[in-house]
Amino acid sequence: MKLKNNKGVTLIALVVTVIILLLITGAIIYNTKNQITVKKIDNLYIDLDTIKTKVNEYYLNYGELPVLCDYLDKIQLIDLMNENASVRGATLSYDSAVNPDDGDEYYVIDLEKLDGLTLNYGYDEEYKTVKANGDITLTAVEDEVYVVNGVTHQIYFPHGIFVDGVMYYTYEFSDADIEITIEEGWKPATENNQNNDWYAYKDASGNIAEVNKPKLADGMTPIKYVAGTDTDSNTFATITNGSHWANAMTKDGSMWVWIPRFAYQITSGYHKNGEDLNPENPNLGAGTIEIAFLDGTSNKFLDSSITGTVVSGSDVTETTYSDNTKWILAPGFTLGDEQLTGFWFAKFEASNTAETTGNDTTLTLQIKPNKTSWRSITPANIFTVCQNLTNATNYSTYFNNVSNVDTHMTKNVEWGAVAYLAHSKYGLNGQEICINTNSSYLTGMGSGSTTSTSSTTNEYNTTTGITASTTKNVYGIYDMSGGAYEYVAACLSGYTNKLTSKTDTDYINKYIDVYSNYNQTKYGDAVYETSSSSSNANSWFNDYSNFVVSIGPVFRRGGSYSGGSSAGLFYFSYYLGNASGSHSFRPVCVVK
Repeated sequence: MKLKNNKGVTLIALVVTVIILLLITGAIIYNTKNQITVKKIDNLYIDLDTIKTKVNEYYLNYGELPVLCDYLDKIQLIDLMNENASVRGATLSYDSAVNPDDGDEYYVIDLEKLDGLTLNYGYDEEYKTVKANGDITLTAVEDEVYVVNGVTHQIYFPHGIFVDGVMYYTYEFSDADIEITIEEGWKPATENNQNNDWYAYKDASGNIAEVNKPKLADGMTPIKYVAGTDTDSNTFATITNGSHWANAMTKDGSMWVWIPRFAYQITSGYHKNGEDLNPENPNLGAGTIEIAFLDGTSNKFLDSSITGTVVSGSDVTETTYSDNTKWILAPGFTLGDEQLTGFWFAKFEASNTAETTGNDTTLTLQIKPNKTSWRSITPANIFTVCQNLTNATNYSTYFNNVSNVDTHMTKNVEWGAVAYLAHSKYGLNGQEICINTNSSYLTGMGSGSTTSTSSTTNEYNTTTGITASTTKNVYGIYDMSGGAYEYVAACLSGYTNKLTSKTDTDYINKYIDVYSNYNQTKYGDAVYETSSSSSNANSWFNDYSNFVVSIGPVFRRGGSYSGGSSAGLFYFSYYLGNASGSHSFRPVCVVK
C-alpha cells in the first residue's frame, strides 16, 4: 500500500517501520515527476520519535506536511562531487536549479534510464518489499510494478520524509500502521492570507468581510492555529470554527489581535441597560450593533453594498443614533492627529516573565495565556510600562525596529472598539462573553458561564476556555470579562497625573481619554451608549456601571473574576488609581 500524504491537520498516518537502507556515505535518488534527484546526505535519522518530532516541527513552521515520496537507495555513483557522474553507466548531469539555496550537490537522471539497471537490492517475499541484500535487475512495468529477476512483483520501495534538506528514512510494510500526530498550537501563517489561512472576519452566516490588511511591525509574525487530531470529540474543530480575527506574535512570543478600522451603528438599545431591554431577565438584555469596515484610513466602506455617511467628532449628536443613514467612525482608530487602518490589541491581560505582581517598571511585560496577570502596579507605572515596549532599552525584546511603532496603555475608546466588534455579527453575534472566574488570576481562562462566580475554569484552547473569547474560538481576545479588573488610560478631568506627569494637551488627548461628565459627548467607548445612568444602573447584559468620580478618578473595565453577572465587555467603574492586587491591564500596539 502507498504511503499517505495527507495534507489535513487531523491525522497523518505514516505506515512505516523504521529501517536504515543507506550507509552514511551512500546516495539518495528522489523520484520526481519526470526525473530522479541524487543527493549526498551526511547524517541519517532512523528513530521514529525523531521522525514524529520533525514532522510536527515542519508543520508548525510551514503550515504543510513535508515531502513524502519514494526513494531508491544504494545506487552506486562513480563520483558524486563531479559535475558529471554516472549510475551503473547511466550519465547524470549536475542541476543547481533543484534546490540552489542549501549548498548541496544535486544530480538528475531521467526515470526511463533506470529500466534494466541492476541494483544492490534483495526482495523480501513476506513483506513484498525490497531489502538491501543481493543484486536484482529492476524493470519498470507500470507504477510501482517491476520485474525482479524475471518475476513481476508489486514492490514498495523505501519511503522517506524530506524535511528541511534532511532525509528521514522509513520502510513501508503492508500491515504496520504507525500514527504521527500533529501537535496542536500556533504556527506561522502566510502574510498574503492565502486561502484565508491567517484571518477571515466572518459574519454569523459565514460570509467573509473585506478588512484592512493587518500592518505588521518589523519582528511581528502572523500566526494561525493548528488544531489537534482528536476527531471523535470534535473539540479541535470547535475551537477554530467561526470568525478568525488576525493574530500575530512579537519576538518574545507575546500575542496580539488585529482590530481593523470600522464604523458602527447602534441599531437598538442605545443608552439603555439590561433591565430596560429585558425586564424579566436583565442578564440577557442587550442592544444591537452593526459594523461596516472601512478602506485604509478613509471613511469609504469596503463593502460597496453599504450606504450612508460616516460621521465623527462634533458631527455625532443624539440624533445620529436614530438616523439609519449615519455611521459613526469608531474613535479608537484615531491616535492624536493620525488616522489608523487598525490597531493591535493584547490578546490576554498582561503578565511579566517573572510571573509576579509588583509596582516595578523594570519587569519584562508579556502577553501569553495561562500566566499570572501582572497586578499591584499603579496606573502611572502601567502607562510607563506599556510605552516602554518601544523604548531604546527594551524594544529588541519584541521588535526588530520601532521607527513606525507606538505602544501605549489601552484607552477607553480602544476597549470600546473591541467590545463593539465582539458584540457584532463578526464576533459573538449578540451573545454575552463568558467570565474568566479563575481566582488565581491566570490569563486566558474560561468558565463557560456568564453569571457564575465559581473558580472552575479551563485554558483558552479548550471548548470551555473559548467561551471567554470575543469570537468564541481561539482567534479572539480573552480576559475582557472577569480575571482581574483592568485599568485603562481614561480618567476624570483634572486627574491625568494618575497616569502621566506630562501636561501637554496634545499628548494627553492622544494617550488618555479625559471625561468631564457622563454624557453623549464621548462615544465609541462602551460607556454612555451602552448604559443608562452614571451610577449603579448597569449596562447591557446587566454589566455593572459606575462613572468615575473624584475619589475614584481612573476607569477600570471588564470586572473581576468574582463579579458574576456584573462582569463583562460593558462593565465600567471607577477606582482610586493606586496599586491594587485585583487590578491588571493590557497594552495596544499601533503600526503607523
